[in-house]
Parts: sequence; structure tokens; C-alpha cells
Amino acid sequence: MGFPKNVITKVRRQLRAGKAAQRAKAAGEKPEVNRHPQPAAPSGGDMATIEKKVVCLEGDLASIERRIEAMEEHLEGTPALGLRKWFKCDCGTTGFVAIRVKCTKCGKEDWWGWFPKQ
Repeated sequence: MGFPKNVITKVRRQLRAGKAAQRAKAAGEKPEVNRHPQPAAPSGGDMATIEKKVVCLEGDLASIERRIEAMEEHLEGTPALGLRKWFKCDCGTTGFVAIRVKCTKCGKEDWWGWFPKQ
């Protein structure tokens, strides 16, 4: 799907640092000293390629975030959403929970849930 957000952030920082160093070098200034060693800045052509990839990754990330939001909205009305994760019995057991479900057309009832293996 793409790179994690922290990777994108790191690449952006490296791009900014590389651009700042190039500007300082062109202006004849002494570049800022960075306490953390950085790999050599990519060439101009490489920078353009990296910037295009970062823009593409940002678009992918935004698309994923929109999909997650849509899924969360869709699931909000789901009965018993998260019940297995959040239910804790007085006996101390977690995760083993079932609810009675009923077909709203024919009226048949049954249990749905998570049961311990016996």
C-alpha cells in the first residue's frame, strides 16, 4: 500500500536538509551542523524522483485514511461492535461472550459469539 507515515516524514526532513545545504552552498554560507549523521544528499534528478514518490505516497496515505474513516462510519451502527474485545465477566474471563440473535424475517433465534474450547 505504501510507506508508513514516519518514513515519509523522515524523507521530507532529508529533502529539506538537502535543499537547505544546496542553498547555503550556492550562497557561499557555512551549512548548519547537524548532530545526527545523514546520508549524502541525493542529486537533483534523484531529488525530483524522490519528491514525486513522496507526493504519490501522501496521496496513497490520504486515500487509506479516507477508507478507514468510511469503514469506521459504516461500522458504528453494528450491534455488539467490539463486544469481544471489551466484555469482561465478573468471573474475570474476557473474550468469551455471546448474544442471542434473531432473524427478523422468520423469527428463528440462535446464539452468536465466542465460546471456550471444551
